[in-house]
Amino acid sequence: LQFLPLKDRLALLKRIKQALLPGGILFLSEKVRAEDLMVQETTTRIYEDFKRRQGYSQDEISRKKEALDNVLIPLTEKQQVAMLKDAGFTTCEITMKWNNFTTFVVM
Repeated sequence: LQFLPLKDRLALLKRIKQALLPGGILFLSEKVRAEDLMVQETTTRIYEDFKRRQGYSQDEISRKKEALDNVLIPLTEKQQVAMLKDAGFTTCEITMKWNNFTTFVVM
């Protein structure tokens, strides 16, 4: 979802909700942003350090960041949960979280 324009996300989630069989669940893993700017800056720095440890150069990290600017638009966890509820899901739990990535299970 994070790569779709904001205006298109709710409609897609509604279609997914309607397509689920009774009792069906959706696992949604998304990049999220922190509510607090200092926390977000810290998680971004941690994630970029992780990328460097995986062998990415600073130039590669910078180019990817630039390529995703205004394309990857993450929501906060609260905003993501609100959108899922607006789409008709009644249950929403976080099953995993690492840095600025969160996996939601919704029904």
